[in-house]
Amino acid sequence: MIDLILSIFCSTSVLMTFKLLEKHKIKLFHVIIINYVIASFWGVVSNGQSGFFRESGIWQAPWFPLSIVIGICLISIFFVMGISTQKAGMVATTISTRMSVVIPIFFSILFYHEALNSLKVSSVVLALTALVCSIIKKPDSGLQNRYAFLPAILFFGMGWLHVVIKFAQQEYIPYNQSAAFTGTCFFFAFVSGVVISLARRVPFRTFFQKEVMWAGILLGSFNFGTVFFLVNALNHDILDSSVVFGINATGIVASSVLAASVIFKERLLTVNWIGVAFSIVSIILLTNT
Repeated sequence: MIDLILSIFCSTSVLMTFKLLEKHKIKLFHVIIINYVIASFWGVVSNGQSGFFRESGIWQAPWFPLSIVIGICLISIFFVMGISTQKAGMVATTISTRMSVVIPIFFSILFYHEALNSLKVSSVVLALTALVCSIIKKPDSGLQNRYAFLPAILFFGMGWLHVVIKFAQQEYIPYNQSAAFTGTCFFFAFVSGVVISLARRVPFRTFFQKEVMWAGILLGSFNFGTVFFLVNALNHDILDSSVVFGINATGIVASSVLAASVIFKERLLTVNWIGVAFSIVSIILLTNT
C-alpha cells in the first residue's frame, strides 16, 4: 500500500506542478523535455542497488521494446493533454484522462481473469461517479466543439498506455527491474522530445533558463515516482491490478480536489465534495473486494 500511496502523491504533485507552471507562465514544452531527463536519471539512480545495468544491457531485457513504445506514448499524451486543456477545456480533459481507468480495469479482468463480482462492479461504478463529481465546475467559456476529438484521444490514449504498462509488468518485469524499466521509458520519452525540438528548431539556450530548469527537475522527479511506484504496487500480490488502478485513479482525484481547495484556494461546489466522499467509499470497497 505504501507504493500505491506514493504513486497517488506523485501523480497529484504532477498536476499541482502544471498548475504552478500556468500561474508563473513558464513554457510547458521546455519543462516537459527537461522533466524526462530527470526522470531517466532517477531510473538509473534507483536501479543502482540491483546491479541490473552492470550485469546486463537494458537492450537485452525482454521489456526493452515495450519501453520504447511507452516512452513515445508518454510524451505524446503529455503534449495532447496540454493542447486539450487549452482548446477543449480543463473539465473535458480531466474527465477523459481519469475515466480512462476503466480500460485497464476491464483489461485486467478479461485477459488476466481477475475476480469479478457485484461488489467490485459496484465499487468501479461508484469510483467513476466520484471521478465525474469531483471535477465538475461551473460553466465558463464552454467546450469548443471543433476540438472535442482531443479528450476522446486522451481517453483511449491514457487507457491504452496503462494497459501496456500492466502487460509489461505482468509478463516481463521482475520486481528488482521496475526502476530500470521506468527509467528506460522516460529516456525514450526524452529522445522523442529531442526529435520534436529539432524538428521545431527550438533554440537550445531556452532550455537553460533558471525557472525552466527548476520546474523540469521538480516535474521529472514526481513524474518518475508516478510510474515507478505504480509498477511496484502492481508487482505486489496483495491487491488485484484492477483494484490498484481503481484506487490510484480515485485517490488522485480526491487528493487533487483537496489540494486545489487548501493550497490553491479554489472554491469547491457541493457536488465536488460529494465526489470526494464517493472516492473514499469507493477506495474502502475496492480494498475489501
